[in-house]
Amino acid sequence: MGVETQRTREQLVGDFTELGERFAALDRNYTREQLLWRPEAAKAWCMAECVEHVALANAAYLAKIQPAISRAHAVAPMSNPLRIGGWLSGLLLKSISPQAERKLSAPKKIRPLAVEPSDAFKKLAASHFTIISILETKAQPRSVSARCWNFIEVLPRSNSQMSCARFF
Repeated sequence: MGVETQRTREQLVGDFTELGERFAALDRNYTREQLLWRPEAAKAWCMAECVEHVALANAAYLAKIQPAISRAHAVAPMSNPLRIGGWLSGLLLKSISPQAERKLSAPKKIRPLAVEPSDAFKKLAASHFTIISILETKAQPRSVSARCWNFIEVLPRSNSQMSCARFF
């Protein structure tokens, strides 16, 4: 029932590498005060909170994805297009894109609390490293691809398109 995407694991490794460079540039090029500044009279998240949110979301999904992948026995070539779940992925992407007409609130477990910018960037870099490691693993599940790759295929777009996109 999955939908084939235009992205392969090889391409996603490149996407995550580029995202890592873009987020690292934010960390290098902005002061702590700039990363903690809140636009729109404190109603919106600051850059550091956006980064923390993405890191928390990545960690939450990776906690579910890693066990499923470790149980997989099938092998899928790196150059195969990924298969995703379909309408649910589309709904997720639409709800988190900057152009979304109706925004969804972040679940409580992935909302940033007190944020230290350098820690948030380290957490995000660690999650991207884990995702790249998963993508580069030879044994790739076909049977769980609708559950696992659904998230991983959506991640590069969601990591850069969430409300944080206004900062890029």
